[in-house]
Amino acid sequence: MKKAQVTMFIILGIVLITIVVGSFFLKDTVSKSLNEAKIAKSVALQEQSKEIGNLVENCLNSITEDAILEIMAQGGYYEIEEPISYEFYSIPLYYNQAEEKVPSLNDVEDAIASYISNSIRICADNFDSLQFTAIPAQEMNLDVDISKEVLIGLEWKITIGDEDKAIVSEFSAIIEKDLKTIYDKSIELYEKQKKEQLISLVDLATLAMSKDYTLDFDFIDNTILYILTFEDVKINQEPITYSFAIKLKETESLTYDGEDFSEFFILADNISDSQYGDSSDNYDIPEEEEYQEEVDDFEF
Repeated sequence: MKKAQVTMFIILGIVLITIVVGSFFLKDTVSKSLNEAKIAKSVALQEQSKEIGNLVENCLNSITEDAILEIMAQGGYYEIEEPISYEFYSIPLYYNQAEEKVPSLNDVEDAIASYISNSIRICADNFDSLQFTAIPAQEMNLDVDISKEVLIGLEWKITIGDEDKAIVSEFSAIIEKDLKTIYDKSIELYEKQKKEQLISLVDLATLAMSKDYTLDFDFIDNTILYILTFEDVKINQEPITYSFAIKLKETESLTYDGEDFSEFFILADNISDSQYGDSSDNYDIPEEEEYQEEVDDFEF
């Protein structure tokens, strides 16, 4: 009897030990499975975050390039008050008699930021093609810095995932184009044009070549339009242009020795005697040396 009881206790002990050891193994297996599942979800979220980051930044880069081409072509403005339509350009009037409206470099940065802000949600249209949920916030913050390159910083919260979620919120783009130099050269031309009373159309091309841009201009309703094309600075094979306009007084007749020179000069309030040449074919301008001989002693 005692021997049978001892055997039973031994069997019960073995069963208990088996249960305890088995429970430890089971717990460890379950724990490992849960950890592996968490790691897998974490890795998946990281991959999804990376995919969102690449998608938004590629889109941001493309939109920024479009913004630069349009804003610079419009003289630094996103929206122009009473633009002058010329061919496919919308040109801002920088000077109209005593009224001057010239954007600062900060204004140009704000204009590019406005363009991007109003276009960036197009990027969210691409979220429909993703294999996971991505929900963008309504609010965003955008910073644009123009120097030797254009730096874009975008804060835009995008929630990804279903049960487990992650938030991606910081994006950036760098456009390696020196817009500051383009802006400075364009404003330099404008400032020289408003200093004095006389614009010479003969020497416009000389200055343009010395400043690494092509200068085109035309007259519409007593307004001279300037379009600077920087052939060496291109985005997607398209050169960056910069335009502005100056309102002039009525053209006055200038004569010397009975010959009318008014087609070579324009009188206007605060418009300077430019050192630049006409790159258009709209004017039959004589050779510089021949012309200079005729007007050296001419008094206005």
